[in-house]
Amino acid sequence: MTIGVVALAGCSLAVWSAVVLGEGQEIRRGDAKAYRILGDTNHLPKLDRGEAERTLAIVGWQPLPRPADDPALAEPAGRRQILDATCDADLVVIARVESAVPFQHPNGRWVLTTHNLAVSTVVRTHAPKVTRIERVRYVHPSGELTVAGRTVRTTLTRFPAIATDEEALFFLVRIGGGGFRTSLLLPPMALRGGILDPLGVAVSDAAREPAAGLGAREAVRLAADAVCRPAPVDRSRRPGTGTSDGRLPPFSGPPPP
Repeated sequence: MTIGVVALAGCSLAVWSAVVLGEGQEIRRGDAKAYRILGDTNHLPKLDRGEAERTLAIVGWQPLPRPADDPALAEPAGRRQILDATCDADLVVIARVESAVPFQHPNGRWVLTTHNLAVSTVVRTHAPKVTRIERVRYVHPSGELTVAGRTVRTTLTRFPAIATDEEALFFLVRIGGGGFRTSLLLPPMALRGGILDPLGVAVSDAAREPAAGLGAREAVRLAADAVCRPAPVDRSRRPGTGTSDGRLPPFSGPPPP
């Protein structure tokens, strides 16, 4: 059912002291509500009935509007996607998935997954007092769960379930309870042979993220040195409306006038 580790030689990174962010596998209600777009699944049957393969479509990356004198406007699409996702995120890390715990959305119609990430490199953080991060609790918008004796798989397009322990570059947005979700501007990207590569199932060239194929060291430098202007977007607003309706839009952008 469809609804419409890398050698960082030459990179200058700080030395960090140890902290654990959101460690622990208990499922919090705030985790389940990390992605407001999943409210669009409310019309689906409960997970114990209906189709076992469910897909929710989300639009691809669209460049964020920037001032006319912003140098980022001249960047190729792949580099600009890295810059946009960095400015949307509260934390950018290279990390490895240590565990996966699938759980139901509160509406009983979708599956998300909580992962513990073992962080090897902090690329950028908005928390200046945090000097090192060892682990992060990350909530992913897709997952697979056995319900009533059958396996149900739910997929938010561009963000398939993570079934690998490879290191990846994560652009993370803080949610309640000390956890994080991914920026919807760029999915977690595996680091394979020094190149960014999508996690999960293979996709057609037309559906590949612009940042796919970018060198990992280049991407890390871009994220570490990004100048974010204007200020990060208001995530409570939905494009095309003049009001905040409490839902995360399928892509980020500035609030309408």
